Amino acid sequence: MNKSSKVLRGFGIVLPIPLVSTVVFFLLAQSDPCYIDKAMWSLGIFSLVVVCFTMYFKEVVIKGNWSNIPFFFRFVWWLIFMMNSFNFIYLFMTTFIF
Repeated sequence: MNKSSKVLRGFGIVLPIPLVSTVVFFLLAQSDPCYIDKAMWSLGIFSLVVVCFTMYFKEVVIKGNWSNIPFFFRFVWWLIFMMNSFNFIYLFMTTFIF
């Protein structure tokens, strides 16, 4: 097994953890509103992991073949990257700066 598939498997293991915890915290927040902050931070951690995964995928897996990738795939990649980046930045700024 090469290094790239090990890292992708690692992302596959790490990615569901904040996603499941986000769902659990949102369900708990229905009865106790103090869990909403934990749910938002769990969603922020999920966004950060997705951003790391998309950067890794572009820079290590695809490397110099980015121009050979179909436009639709690049468009979806940029959407995923920007939405998750903005989500994490917004959460970070509203928690620590504002």
